[in-house]
Amino acid sequence: MLRARTLRARREAPRGALALSPSGATRPPSERAPFGLALILGLAPLLGCAPAPAPAPTTPTPVTPAGGGSSEAAPSASTEPPPPVVEEGAPAQIRWGTPSATPGCFFFSGPPGADVRQTLPTTGRWIAREDRVILDFGEGIVFTGSARAGAIELHRESAYDYQGKWATTEHLALQPAVGGSWQGTYSYEECEVDAGTPCPGRCRIQAPVHVRF
Repeated sequence: MLRARTLRARREAPRGALALSPSGATRPPSERAPFGLALILGLAPLLGCAPAPAPAPTTPTPVTPAGGGSSEAAPSASTEPPPPVVEEGAPAQIRWGTPSATPGCFFFSGPPGADVRQTLPTTGRWIAREDRVILDFGEGIVFTGSARAGAIELHRESAYDYQGKWATTEHLALQPAVGGSWQGTYSYEECEVDAGTPCPGRCRIQAPVHVRF
């Protein structure tokens, strides 16, 4: 009797009746998904939504240069020329550049082109003994100094009488140049000793100089 009642209830149910969902709620037939689609949707979280495992970290392989040396870059070679090797007593050729002199002054010594009493020659002898350097122009014109840290500093101090006593100081500051020579700057200062004026005075000379052997 129970089975007959159930079959009768199924036959009596109208076609538009709502179907029960697994949770007990009712849905119209138009909202019910086909069985295959429901199966795919139910398995989607298991098939493709899980995050992929992160790749294992890789350690970079050090690159060894050819020859088995260190991978660090070698320091670049210095472009500064080395100090020239000069024999003791070597003849020197001195090329003076255009001097820059204080206008209205008369000078006791200086390079060609300046209003001077004694013009410095263009030839001389270069004498180097350890760190002691001498540039002898002859005629009693001698510059002396020293070589330190690849540079040469020479000077000459002189005394003159011209309506009083005067003192002059001349400098040669030289650096190694290309081709085994030296180049730098010549400078001149003077002072009137008995005048009571500041020393050095205002009259000065400066000029480029190049020494070759």
